[in-house]
Amino acid sequence: DEGVRGAAGAPLQGGGSVEAAHAAQTAEDTLLHKVRRVFLGEDAAGRVGFVAADSRPFSDFDKRWPAFSHPGMFPYGTGTPPKGMSYDAWLPVILQRAPRSHFAQQPMFVLDMFNITQRQQVNMAARNVLQANGPLFEEFARMTEEDLVLATSLFLNKLRGKTYSEAFALAPRVVQRS
Repeated sequence: DEGVRGAAGAPLQGGGSVEAAHAAQTAEDTLLHKVRRVFLGEDAAGRVGFVAADSRPFSDFDKRWPAFSHPGMFPYGTGTPPKGMSYDAWLPVILQRAPRSHFAQQPMFVLDMFNITQRQQVNMAARNVLQANGPLFEEFARMTEEDLVLATSLFLNKLRGKTYSEAFALAPRVVQRS
Protein backbone atom coordinates (compact mmCIF):
# COMPACT_ATOMS: atom_id res chain seq x y z
CA ASP A 1 0.00 0.00 0.00
CA GLU A 2 1.44 3.35 -1.02
CA GLY A 3 -0.67 5.29 1.48
CA VAL A 4 -3.46 7.81 1.13
CA ARG A 5 -3.44 9.91 -2.02
CA GLY A 6 -4.60 13.48 -2.53
CA ALA A 7 -7.02 14.81 -5.13
CA ALA A 8 -4.35 14.89 -7.86
CA GLY A 9 -3.11 11.38 -7.02
CA ALA A 10 -0.04 12.53 -5.09
CA PRO A 11 0.66 10.34 -2.05
CA LEU A 12 0.00 11.95 1.30
CA GLN A 13 1.39 9.24 3.59
CA GLY A 14 3.96 6.49 3.29
CA GLY A 15 5.36 7.39 -0.12
CA GLY A 16 5.41 11.13 -0.76
CA SER A 17 5.28 14.54 0.76
CA VAL A 18 2.45 16.78 1.82
CA GLU A 19 4.13 19.61 -0.10
CA ALA A 20 3.92 17.65 -3.37
CA ALA A 21 0.25 16.92 -2.75
CA HIS A 22 -0.41 20.60 -2.00
CA ALA A 23 1.42 21.70 -5.16
CA ALA A 24 -0.63 19.25 -7.26
CA GLN A 25 -3.87 20.46 -5.68
CA THR A 26 -2.89 24.09 -6.31
CA ALA A 27 -2.16 23.33 -9.96
CA GLU A 28 -5.59 21.71 -10.30
CA ASP A 29 -7.35 24.70 -8.75
CA THR A 30 -7.50 26.88 -11.85
CA LEU A 31 -9.91 29.73 -12.36
CA LEU A 32 -11.94 27.56 -14.74
CA HIS A 33 -12.22 24.86 -12.08
CA LYS A 34 -13.40 27.43 -9.53
CA VAL A 35 -16.01 28.81 -11.94
CA ARG A 36 -17.33 25.30 -12.61
CA ARG A 37 -17.59 24.65 -8.87
CA VAL A 38 -19.53 27.87 -8.35
CA PHE A 39 -21.95 26.81 -11.12
CA LEU A 40 -22.45 23.58 -9.18
CA GLY A 41 -23.51 25.54 -6.11
CA GLU A 42 -20.22 25.58 -4.24
CA ASP A 43 -18.27 28.59 -3.11
CA ALA A 44 -14.66 29.15 -4.21
CA ALA A 45 -13.41 26.99 -1.33
CA GLY A 46 -15.62 24.07 -2.40
CA ARG A 47 -18.19 24.36 0.38
CA VAL A 48 -21.86 24.06 -0.49
CA GLY A 49 -23.74 27.00 1.01
CA PHE A 50 -27.22 25.57 1.36
CA VAL A 51 -28.82 22.56 -0.23
CA ALA A 52 -32.56 21.90 -0.26
CA ALA A 53 -34.10 18.43 -0.14
CA ASP A 54 -33.75 17.88 -3.87
CA SER A 55 -29.94 18.40 -3.67
CA ARG A 56 -29.87 21.59 -5.71
CA PRO A 57 -28.75 24.95 -4.30
CA PHE A 58 -31.73 26.77 -2.84
CA SER A 59 -32.49 30.11 -4.46
CA ASP A 60 -32.35 33.14 -2.20
CA PHE A 61 -35.05 34.66 -4.42
CA ASP A 62 -37.47 32.28 -2.69
CA LYS A 63 -39.11 34.16 0.19
CA ARG A 64 -38.57 31.15 2.49
CA TRP A 65 -34.78 31.51 2.22
CA PRO A 66 -34.32 33.46 5.50
CA ALA A 67 -36.15 30.74 7.43
CA PHE A 68 -34.10 27.97 5.80
CA SER A 69 -30.72 29.67 6.20
CA HIS A 70 -31.34 31.13 9.69
CA PRO A 71 -33.65 28.59 11.38
CA GLY A 72 -32.81 29.85 14.87
CA MET A 73 -34.33 33.21 14.02
CA PHE A 74 -37.44 31.70 12.45
CA PRO A 75 -37.97 28.55 14.56
CA TYR A 76 -41.45 27.84 13.21
CA GLY A 77 -40.68 28.84 9.63
CA THR A 78 -42.89 31.91 9.89
CA GLY A 79 -42.02 35.59 9.68
CA THR A 80 -40.54 35.58 6.21
CA PRO A 81 -41.74 38.12 3.62
CA PRO A 82 -45.34 37.55 2.51
CA LYS A 83 -46.11 37.02 -1.17
CA GLY A 84 -45.85 40.25 -3.11
CA MET A 85 -43.54 41.93 -0.58
CA SER A 86 -39.92 42.51 -1.61
CA TYR A 87 -36.96 41.98 0.66
CA ASP A 88 -36.34 45.74 0.46
CA ALA A 89 -39.76 46.44 1.99
CA TRP A 90 -39.63 43.54 4.49
CA LEU A 91 -36.10 43.99 5.83
CA PRO A 92 -36.57 47.33 7.67
CA VAL A 93 -39.69 45.93 9.35
CA ILE A 94 -37.99 42.72 10.51
CA LEU A 95 -34.87 44.54 11.76
CA GLN A 96 -36.99 46.83 13.97
CA ARG A 97 -38.76 43.98 15.73
CA ALA A 98 -38.28 43.55 19.44
CA PRO A 99 -36.10 42.22 20.91
CA ARG A 100 -33.46 43.82 18.71
CA SER A 101 -30.96 41.14 19.70
CA HIS A 102 -33.10 38.61 17.85
CA PHE A 103 -32.81 40.24 14.43
CA ALA A 104 -30.93 43.57 14.15
CA GLN A 105 -27.98 42.48 16.28
CA GLN A 106 -27.36 39.25 14.34
CA PRO A 107 -24.51 40.23 12.01
CA MET A 108 -24.69 37.19 9.72
CA PHE A 109 -28.41 37.67 9.15
CA VAL A 110 -27.98 41.40 8.44
CA LEU A 111 -25.06 40.74 6.07
CA ASP A 112 -26.88 37.89 4.29
CA MET A 113 -29.96 40.03 3.73
CA PHE A 114 -27.86 43.00 2.57
CA ASN A 115 -26.06 40.70 0.14
CA ILE A 116 -29.35 39.35 -1.23
CA THR A 117 -30.93 42.77 -1.68
CA GLN A 118 -27.83 44.13 -3.44
CA ARG A 119 -27.59 41.14 -5.78
CA GLN A 120 -31.29 41.33 -6.58
CA GLN A 121 -30.98 45.02 -7.47
CA VAL A 122 -28.01 44.28 -9.74
CA ASN A 123 -29.84 41.35 -11.34
CA MET A 124 -32.92 43.48 -11.98
CA ALA A 125 -30.83 46.24 -13.58
CA ALA A 126 -28.95 43.70 -15.73
CA ARG A 127 -32.23 42.08 -16.76
CA ASN A 128 -33.61 45.46 -17.84
CA VAL A 129 -30.49 46.19 -19.91
CA LEU A 130 -30.53 42.74 -21.54
CA GLN A 131 -34.26 42.91 -22.29
CA ALA A 132 -33.75 46.27 -23.97
CA ASN A 133 -30.88 44.95 -26.10
CA GLY A 134 -31.75 41.60 -27.70
CA PRO A 135 -28.47 41.12 -29.63
CA LEU A 136 -26.43 41.72 -26.45
CA PHE A 137 -28.55 39.16 -24.61
CA GLU A 138 -27.93 36.61 -27.39
CA GLU A 139 -24.17 37.23 -27.22
CA PHE A 140 -24.11 36.68 -23.45
CA ALA A 141 -26.19 33.53 -23.86
CA ARG A 142 -23.54 32.13 -26.23
CA MET A 143 -20.70 32.67 -23.71
CA THR A 144 -18.93 29.47 -22.72
CA GLU A 145 -17.22 28.84 -19.41
CA GLU A 146 -13.89 29.56 -21.12
CA ASP A 147 -15.21 32.93 -22.36
CA LEU A 148 -16.33 33.77 -18.83
CA VAL A 149 -12.93 32.85 -17.42
CA LEU A 150 -11.18 34.94 -20.10
CA ALA A 151 -13.38 37.97 -19.37
CA THR A 152 -12.78 37.54 -15.63
CA SER A 153 -9.02 37.22 -16.17
CA LEU A 154 -8.91 40.36 -18.30
CA PHE A 155 -10.73 42.23 -15.54
CA LEU A 156 -8.77 40.80 -12.59
CA ASN A 157 -5.28 41.04 -14.14
CA LYS A 158 -5.56 44.84 -14.26
CA LEU A 159 -3.46 45.02 -17.43
CA ARG A 160 -2.67 48.51 -18.63
CA GLY A 161 -1.92 50.22 -21.92
CA LYS A 162 -0.62 48.22 -24.86
CA THR A 163 -0.59 44.92 -22.91
CA TYR A 164 -4.30 45.22 -22.20
CA SER A 165 -5.10 46.30 -25.76
CA GLU A 166 -3.26 43.27 -27.18
CA ALA A 167 -4.94 40.82 -24.78
CA PHE A 168 -8.32 42.41 -25.41
CA ALA A 169 -7.89 42.25 -29.21
CA LEU A 170 -7.23 38.48 -29.00
CA ALA A 171 -10.40 37.86 -27.00
CA PRO A 172 -13.54 36.59 -28.75
CA ARG A 173 -16.12 39.23 -29.67
CA VAL A 174 -18.48 38.14 -26.93
CA VAL A 175 -15.77 38.82 -24.34
CA GLN A 176 -14.98 42.19 -25.88
CA ARG A 177 -18.64 43.17 -25.50
CA SER A 178 -18.95 41.96 -21.89
